[in-house]
Amino acid sequence: MNKRILLVRHAKAEAESHGQSDFDRELTSTGLSQSYEMGKMLAAENISLQLIISSSSSRTKSTAETLAQLTGYALDKVIFSEEAYNGSMRNLLEIINNLSEDIESVMIVGHNPGISYLSEYLTHESIGDLPTCGVVNIGFENIQWKDISAGSGKLVWLKYPA
Repeated sequence: MNKRILLVRHAKAEAESHGQSDFDRELTSTGLSQSYEMGKMLAAENISLQLIISSSSSRTKSTAETLAQLTGYALDKVIFSEEAYNGSMRNLLEIINNLSEDIESVMIVGHNPGISYLSEYLTHESIGDLPTCGVVNIGFENIQWKDISAGSGKLVWLKYPA
């Protein structure tokens, strides 16, 4: 069975301010525009998702919800994960390796540097610092989720807002 992972860095968020937790940072107006632009792009690409998992922070929730709406994914089916908020590459890979085999396509909305590191780890491609609301589409052939690891994926495309 072929599989697809879309790794998404959250859209542009407010700068950290005194007294505000990192977890509660919201999207800026630019971030809202980025989410909308990328959601429309994914819809135009006819991207069909069976699962969206997002970090539980405010900025990733907003990004994931916009992308879900614009791709026709039910908002009440988005999974918000504390493990994705603490999104080291290892945490994100563990989420992937534990997916059910009946799922073929998943989107994970998270944070840098974990999203960028994981993209490079899975594809052995140079991604660099993924821009805000950047999307990495990675394809996998004839592999189970539990076996996805270094270099097992192929970079299909990398897109980000203008």
